[in-house]
Amino acid sequence: MDEYQMLSIQTLLLRKQIKELSQQARYKENPELLKSIPGIGTLTSMILLTEIGDVNRFAGLNELSAYFGLIPNCHDSGEIKRVGRNTKRGNEYLKYILVEVSWMSIRYDSSLLLTYKSAVRKMDSNKAIIKVARKLLNRVRFVLKNKKPYQVNMA
Repeated sequence: MDEYQMLSIQTLLLRKQIKELSQQARYKENPELLKSIPGIGTLTSMILLTEIGDVNRFAGLNELSAYFGLIPNCHDSGEIKRVGRNTKRGNEYLKYILVEVSWMSIRYDSSLLLTYKSAVRKMDSNKAIIKVARKLLNRVRFVLKNKKPYQVNMA
């Protein structure tokens, strides 16, 4: 058996385990709520749920965004405050996942596409997609806090 076949089998087994995990009582309701957001599927919803845990442990969107590494780096020196690039702090894996989901989401959600298009006029596409990712994270937070499915083009 070559390495490719072995990795394919392992991938299938992991997907099956994730699907089984999503059917447990602890994760039963929330994956379906998150899957109502365009671009988020079973795998992404389970990753987000296991990494975020209880969304109420974050005081607000800024704290959750910091956890994901979606906030700008800030340098304070006395009276001088400089805001720089996005911080290297936070969970890089989660940031990567959310950015990839954001690329998918702008295809299916016109309000996110509008956010992206207006941001890309002022900055390059990689920075613009971070703005979309932060907006998408706000939607994830709203869905998890309110236990209501997301409705496309309503926010």
